[in-house]
Amino acid sequence: LQCLLNLLSNAVKFTMKGFIGVYAELSADGSMVRIVIEDTGIGIREKDLDKLFSPFIRLHTPGESVTPGTGLGLYLTHKLLREILNGDLLVTSTYGVGSRFTMRVPIDA
Repeated sequence: LQCLLNLLSNAVKFTMKGFIGVYAELSADGSMVRIVIEDTGIGIREKDLDKLFSPFIRLHTPGESVTPGTGLGLYLTHKLLREILNGDLLVTSTYGVGSRFTMRVPIDA
């Protein structure tokens, strides 16, 4: 639940207008749940995607307002999903269009 709340919090923080969607589905064999959080927020530059899950990373472009935060939320969410829950966190994003975060978690986690 903490992972989902963190991703939703980020979507709200970085979406000034448009929408935030949350979708969930069970795998065909019932062994995994996939939860998608997508938004029409500011998006993430392609060059920054590889840094996204590093600790204390705050991504912003000069001239943009800086959103408060520690730079630990996505790092901890990614770490928890992978190391504790045996799941995964994937991201696709287009700067200026929005982002899509996909959590995949085994049901037995």
